[in-house]
Amino acid sequence: MRKILRNIGFIMGMVVNGTYANFDGIYAGASLGYMNQSTSIDAKQNPANEFAHISKVKSQRGAPLTEIFVGWGKVFGKYFYGGLEGQVDWALRKNQKMAEDTGFIFKSGRKGLGIAALIRLGYLVTPTTLVYGAVGLKTLRSDHDLFEKAEKISAPFSQRTTNLLTEVGVETAVGLSSPLRFRFAYGFMPKKSMVRTTTQFPVDHVYHDHGIFKTSGAETMVKMSIIYRF
Repeated sequence: MRKILRNIGFIMGMVVNGTYANFDGIYAGASLGYMNQSTSIDAKQNPANEFAHISKVKSQRGAPLTEIFVGWGKVFGKYFYGGLEGQVDWALRKNQKMAEDTGFIFKSGRKGLGIAALIRLGYLVTPTTLVYGAVGLKTLRSDHDLFEKAEKISAPFSQRTTNLLTEVGVETAVGLSSPLRFRFAYGFMPKKSMVRTTTQFPVDHVYHDHGIFKTSGAETMVKMSIIYRF
């Protein structure tokens, strides 16, 4: 109990004396985390024919995530924080089977790097702790495939999309004079649809004449980061 009171008194003393960790300037960092991807698939061989193949499924898969980032920020009016940050991430996962029925296998996954730019706004709740929210855009490329099992015909396509990205987190300085920071963050990227239609399928694929293949994916991310402020 005495130790807790001493710690509270130490923090209150720093607040009264106006001593805060420096969150101003340029910084860089690296993250390890976990990404969960929620994928929706809506496949219709021929919407005008009620007996044609139809498949509407949802699936979720997770994967480890690595990230590097750089940014700049500044504290305004002692407690309020604003800044910009660029992020590059990579999910340790390839195109994988998301669903299967009697006639088809549906594959989906990220391809390559995800690149994001965020505006960050925060508040110093203690002399060494910043809570923040961020909003921006993220661009990434996704692979999809509607594989016809009977004839073993693959119908892959890849598309890059730009999505809304939001993030909330807590950032803590190791000490008042240390350049090191630790961060815990949660990010969310909502769904954005991609559509493959008719002649975009291979000529010998059953979806070639009238088919529509619509897919969308959302991502949630949990990350732990270490940051160095220059």
